[in-house]
Amino acid sequence: MATSIEFETGWVLPPKPIGGLDHLGVQAPCTALYAELLPGITNVTDRARYYAFHPWLIWQFDRRYPEQRQSRDAFARVIRRAECMFVLIAIRHSRGSEDQDPERHDAGLVGRQELQKVQGDVVDLDDFAGFEAPRRYFKNRLGGLGQYYFGPLRDLRILDATGKGRISVPGYDQERGVDLATAFDEGVDADRFFAVLEAPTVSTADLDALASVCPCHLATNAKEREALRNIFLARSPSFRLRGGERRRSSLGLTLELIAHDVARHPTLDFEEAFRVACYTGTLPTGTGWSPPKPLVAAMRGWGTYHRNELFSVALQGLFAAVLDSIVQQRLSKIATSAEAGPIAQGLCGDLGGELLAQRLDVAIDYQSRGLPGLEDWQNHAHEIQLGWRCTASPGQSGPKDRAVTSVTLLLALAARGLPDDPYCDFELDPDYFDRRNCICSRSNTS
Repeated sequence: MATSIEFETGWVLPPKPIGGLDHLGVQAPCTALYAELLPGITNVTDRARYYAFHPWLIWQFDRRYPEQRQSRDAFARVIRRAECMFVLIAIRHSRGSEDQDPERHDAGLVGRQELQKVQGDVVDLDDFAGFEAPRRYFKNRLGGLGQYYFGPLRDLRILDATGKGRISVPGYDQERGVDLATAFDEGVDADRFFAVLEAPTVSTADLDALASVCPCHLATNAKEREALRNIFLARSPSFRLRGGERRRSSLGLTLELIAHDVARHPTLDFEEAFRVACYTGTLPTGTGWSPPKPLVAAMRGWGTYHRNELFSVALQGLFAAVLDSIVQQRLSKIATSAEAGPIAQGLCGDLGGELLAQRLDVAIDYQSRGLPGLEDWQNHAHEIQLGWRCTASPGQSGPKDRAVTSVTLLLALAARGLPDDPYCDFELDPDYFDRRNCICSRSNTS
C-alpha cells in the first residue's frame, strides 16, 4: 500500500560576506596595545565632558523617573533626547560665540553631523531622538553612551549594568559616579534641562538658556574639572588601579610633547607628531627627545604601538591593492584564493624581478642598505613616510603603487629589526600571538 509522505521545504539565505573593519585581524593587536597604554580612553571618546554628563544623566534619571528605573525603553528615550539636546546646545553656543571654534564647543559630539542640519527656531526632538526617526541622530538604541562611552566608563568603575540580560540598564558607582554627577550638576540648571527635554519642542531660546551645558563650560566648573582630572591623571587612589598609572604616564607624555611646542608644527597634526616622536625618539623639529625617566616606558610602549600600526597598514594596503586589481581586471571574480598570490606578484613588478625572486632574508638585507636612519623620518624611504603613502586615498595611488609601497614598508620594518622582547612593557597573555589560539587575529565586526 502506497504511503503519502509530506515534504516541507525550508529556504536558506545565501551566506553573507564578512562585515567589520579588520578582515585580516591585524588591527586587533594594535587595539590591545592602545587599551593597555591608555585604559579608559579610546579613539572615539572624544569629549571629556561626556565622562561627567552620562553619570549625571543616569543619576538624574533615578531621581526624576524612579518608577521607570528598570524600563530599558524609558531609559533609552531619556538618554537619546538628552544627548540630542547636549549637541544642539553646543552647536547653538558655537555659532553664537565670538570664537566660533568647534573644538571648544561641538566637535566630537555624538550625532553632530546630523544635528548640524537643523534649521529654524524650533526643533521637535522626536525627529532626531526617536528610535526609528528618519533623521535619527544615532542608530545605537542607547546612543553615544551605548556605542562609545559605556565601556570605558565601566572599565573605570564609574558605571556598570544593573539588572540582567536584555532588561539591564546602566547604573552608577555610589562614590565615583556620584562624585562626577554632583560635580556636573553644580554648573547646570538641571530642572530647566529636564523641563525642556520633556517639552514637545525645543526653541533656540531654550538652547541659549542652557548654554552652561556646552562642553566649553567645563573650563568654568572647577569641581567637575578637578573630578575629571582625578580620573584621567589617576590622582586619587581609586583611579590608580586597573591601569590608572599607565593612563597617567601616557597623558603625561603628551603634555611633555606639548611643552616642546610641536602642537604648532606646520605640517603635522598633534597625533602624527606624537607618533613620530615616540617611534623615532626624535621631535618633529629634528632634535632628539628624552622625556623624564618616569615617562620613558610609556614612550617605548607607544613606539611599539606605532610599529604594529605600520605593519597593519602595510598588510591592509597590499590586501586592498589585490582586491582593487580583482575588481578592475577580473570583473570582481577569481576561482580560488590561490590566484591572489600571482596577482600580488604582478602588481609588485616595479620592485624588480630579481628582488622578487630572492629569498626573504636576501630581500630584507637589500632593503636595509638604503634604509635611512630612524631619526630621519622625513626621508622618502623612511617607514613613517611609506606608511602615510599606504593610507593615501585610492584616487592618489593605483593598485600597483599601493602594492609596491606596502611591500616596501614590510621590508623596511623587517630591516629595521626588533628588540629582543618587543612587548616587555605590556601585560599580554603569554599565548596572545600564538596563531593556534587566534587571539590576535579576531576581526572587529562591531
